[in-house]
Amino acid sequence: MAAKLGIADILSNSPKTADELAKATSVNSRSMYHLMFLLVRIGVFSAQKNDKFQLNPLGKYLLIGTSDSL
Repeated sequence: MAAKLGIADILSNSPKTADELAKATSVNSRSMYHLMFLLVRIGVFSAQKNDKFQLNPLGKYLLIGTSDSL
């Protein structure tokens, strides 16, 4: 789901809140928060103290158009 929504690409420039990600992907904000919380828990993305999510080394495999992309 995260790859299909392009979340890694959205986070590649700077950390974003769940609300910002929801707007960028046309997904419900609460649903996006729950998805991101799950993805942080399994290590795909990281969370900052200011409620922003960021790309981490594992999440970089979800970037579109890179040689490492899954």
